[in-house]
Amino acid sequence: MSRMFIPRADLDPEFDTASARECRASWDWDEARGSLQRPKPYTYSPLSADPAEEEIRLLEILPRTPGFEHIIECNLHHVPVSTRKSRPYEALSYRWGESSLGRWVIINDASLGRSSPEVTDNLYSALWRLQKPPGSRMMWIDAICINQKDDDEKAAQVLLMRNIYFSAKRTIIWLGEHSEDGRSERGVQFMLRILSVRVYDQKHGIKRDLFQQPQGSGPKLPAPTSPLWWYMLSLLERDWFGRAWIVQELCVPSADPLVMMGSYQLGWDEFWSAVTFTTEIAGPRLAAWDSAALYIDQCEKLDQLRNQYQQKRGDTHGLTDMEVLVYSQSSKAERPHDHLFAFYGLLARDSHHPHRDYGLPEPNYRLAVEEIYRQAAVSLIRRLGTLDLLSLTSITLQGRAPTTPQIAATAEAGTDLEDEVRLPGLPTWAPNFTAGGQTESFLNRHFLTAFRPSQRPRYRASGGATYHPEFDAAGQKLLLKGHILGIIAETSHVVRPPARPKLSDCPGYRANLAQSYLAYSRALLSCESVAGIWKSTPYEPTGESRMRAYCLTLHGASDGFLHERINADGIEILFNLWLVFDMIPARIFWLLGLDTVSFYTKWRQAMVWLTWIRVVLFGWGPAIGPSTHGFDILLTRLAHRRVVRLEDWEEGKYIGLGPPLARLGDVVVLCRGAKMPLVLRLKAQGEWEFIGECYVHGVQNGSRWETLESQRIANGERETEFWVG
Repeated sequence: MSRMFIPRADLDPEFDTASARECRASWDWDEARGSLQRPKPYTYSPLSADPAEEEIRLLEILPRTPGFEHIIECNLHHVPVSTRKSRPYEALSYRWGESSLGRWVIINDASLGRSSPEVTDNLYSALWRLQKPPGSRMMWIDAICINQKDDDEKAAQVLLMRNIYFSAKRTIIWLGEHSEDGRSERGVQFMLRILSVRVYDQKHGIKRDLFQQPQGSGPKLPAPTSPLWWYMLSLLERDWFGRAWIVQELCVPSADPLVMMGSYQLGWDEFWSAVTFTTEIAGPRLAAWDSAALYIDQCEKLDQLRNQYQQKRGDTHGLTDMEVLVYSQSSKAERPHDHLFAFYGLLARDSHHPHRDYGLPEPNYRLAVEEIYRQAAVSLIRRLGTLDLLSLTSITLQGRAPTTPQIAATAEAGTDLEDEVRLPGLPTWAPNFTAGGQTESFLNRHFLTAFRPSQRPRYRASGGATYHPEFDAAGQKLLLKGHILGIIAETSHVVRPPARPKLSDCPGYRANLAQSYLAYSRALLSCESVAGIWKSTPYEPTGESRMRAYCLTLHGASDGFLHERINADGIEILFNLWLVFDMIPARIFWLLGLDTVSFYTKWRQAMVWLTWIRVVLFGWGPAIGPSTHGFDILLTRLAHRRVVRLEDWEEGKYIGLGPPLARLGDVVVLCRGAKMPLVLRLKAQGEWEFIGECYVHGVQNGSRWETLESQRIANGERETEFWVG
């Protein structure tokens, strides 16, 4: 039987939402403690300097003292991390948050800080919930158990983080208190209802559809337009889901982590099953889907990483480097070093010295972050023996968006150049993990989505040619060897998906999005122009129609994704529906001068109403709804790119999907060790800079590489070399 949401009666049955608000409110400490003065700052005793001892601190949370309910008293204990059996403890996974209320706790009759309290509002709230009368509770909490003012201690504890969470009897995920407006509490209560319906359906063999719910006395769910769906899915917007450290904290524990929010709790598997059940019974037809899709995808990635890690626990290799690092591109951290350090525990094979087996730089918060990233990139490229890491670099080389949608919409093709975002001192080929990522790479998206192995795109632009990484003496320049495929002769606007509102904003947002939808449509019209899809001549490199070549280019030739996730008849059917219902009207509006924000608002609203009218009359969603949305999913995943046209002296003109920083005159090359063509730009005499990866239709199977290699060998020529700095 599936466990349900239950109130935290074992913590404090009388601590309701009103008490939570009181808990968060500012109050007079001296008045609350009577004549007791605020304690002096706490002084940490140093941990053992012997790495073999693996010493950590555990926090013992003492039960509340009558009359002093707002005071949290604790003890700190020094123990080896292997203390799991002799002294069981739980580990807390949470977001630090702000310290606006000046909260502090008492540890051995001393506070954690007078002028700069170490306990944030969110952590204080979690500690208040975790107090377990009448006994104490043993916890590991990084903000308290690690001396945050000692960078050397923090660096040493990073190496123990995986063992700390593995040795804990349970990990507790704290999502925070309920929102003041009560929406989040209604959201968790509705999640309880969804889980109950799911259990009922499983017991009675019911396959539910939200638009055709079973008749009879069984439980029913509200209409797809109900705000309850927004309240429930808005839980995925909580800041916890974006933290870098949570990946390790969620993946490593063998026991199902416990999710806590306010006075409610449930297992992680149950939390995620409520979300997946929602996608099964409604999916894109849900009114909240447009806003929820990205958050659901983020949560799905977390769950899949956990499952992959647990399945491979017996394998000394665990998750592959790329499976781990792919997630780092969308994670957030307070300090830039942690964008990499947070994943050391999942990358390493040697739990005692995670950095050594990979040659990764030792955790060091005193070293410049660009040097940490560069050293890590050198080590990983040598370890992988391929240029796969450049696929991540391509994502982190993000451009800065135009200031307004109008600028993006009215700029001429190829002129809306992105302002480059670089980390000073970091080579262009090394990932800037701090930059994050707004899209997925071609090469790595299959790690964290529902591709079956047989459906994963097989990119081998260099034909599987062997690669031996070479760097200059300083490790600043990377040597690439290969062939020039072509020069970028034309570019479209950068395709940016329409802005999505926060789920907490609730329904009624569509009219406000017309401006971004308009810019999105105009960018796609410029893509059509660059690809020349309305020309009758075939696409030269493959001989197929230009329309089909354009379709395959937009989604990177990944038919399997749509077949697996959206039960569609085929990628071209979805593309044609999208073309008819989205792009052809957009082109007509543009030709008639009707592509204005006000007109587009009315058009989008009309499409939404038509969808719901057909649902009411016929009980199913039309092509305008879920079917066109199917192709939009891939556009979203591979967005923040631009369609480019290449000129090749022998093969004619290629079209591709290039990075946002691509410009006219950039060179697209096929390189040894690279599964994707790479875009390079001449920086100085003999030195190039890396711009990003590029899908080029007609060369991904390695055929063009083999032709160029054969010609080179026959002519006795050397490979072209590119020193990339």
